[in-house]
Amino acid sequence: MSVESTMDSTSLGRLIRFRPFPDSLLSMEHQALHYELNKNISLQRASSSLATASSELENLRSSYKDLETKLSEADQKRESAEKQLAEKNSEFLKKEGEFAMKRKNDNETIQKLQKEVNGLRKYMDTAEKAWDILNADVFEPLGYDEDRRNQFLRDDLLRLAGDDCKDLISAGRKICHNLNIKESRTCNVRELIKRMDLLPELVVDLQASSARGAAQMSLAMCLARSPGMDIDLATTGVPPNTDVDALLDACSGYDTRIARRIRHDEFFEKVVLPADETLEAEHAKERAAETRPTGSGDEDQMTWTSSKDKSKDGATSPTASRG
Repeated sequence: MSVESTMDSTSLGRLIRFRPFPDSLLSMEHQALHYELNKNISLQRASSSLATASSELENLRSSYKDLETKLSEADQKRESAEKQLAEKNSEFLKKEGEFAMKRKNDNETIQKLQKEVNGLRKYMDTAEKAWDILNADVFEPLGYDEDRRNQFLRDDLLRLAGDDCKDLISAGRKICHNLNIKESRTCNVRELIKRMDLLPELVVDLQASSARGAAQMSLAMCLARSPGMDIDLATTGVPPNTDVDALLDACSGYDTRIARRIRHDEFFEKVVLPADETLEAEHAKERAAETRPTGSGDEDQMTWTSSKDKSKDGATSPTASRG
């Protein structure tokens, strides 16, 4: 900066005061100095403003750099946060997919279990109904009342009832076999029941057959020893005032001889004398009512006698052979 620019207004005033100039020159000089003064003042102000602006600019630049640094750090943090968010979002989507798959599998499992539970419930209902039927139709007829059934577990009770049924069937087959009822050892249970249903009549018929055989043998032996014996009179009864007990005691033991001579597996045909037909018909009605209770079975089923009568006409007799 020049000397003139560094001089202040006071120094210029002193120079103007002690150095006399002409008025016009002084005026011009004064104006020039005044111009320079104003110029210097303006320059000083401008320089001061420029320095201030420069300082502010530096401050702004520094602030801008700080802002750029912070913005860069913020961008880095944002990118890091976005990356973490993307990772979290990916992990969340993965877990959400796994959860959806698990929920689907759980729903299918629950539905399957519900179907199994419903099936088990129906099975239990059916089992309880079947058990009630067993109680009413099997255990009760076999003699297992409620108090006795409660003493056993269900499996044990079923085994006991099964053993009883097997023993009952085996006993029925043995009875039918000993009575010469055909196929009694090989027929099914329903056929065996039909044969067992005939037993009351068959037993009575067999007893009557054995009695006829014994009586026929006795009369034949008596007639052989006494050809002139009146059989019709002898078989109508004993004379009045006869001690029947004494006669029976006298025959005791001899009846065994007669019984040994009878083949009980051989059927002795029933022959009714014309004079005894009315009495025999009444006796047959009484015997039928005693041997077959009402509702015990088909009244038209064959008896031992009727079966042998039909076998003569070509029908098959149930006692034709052993089972």
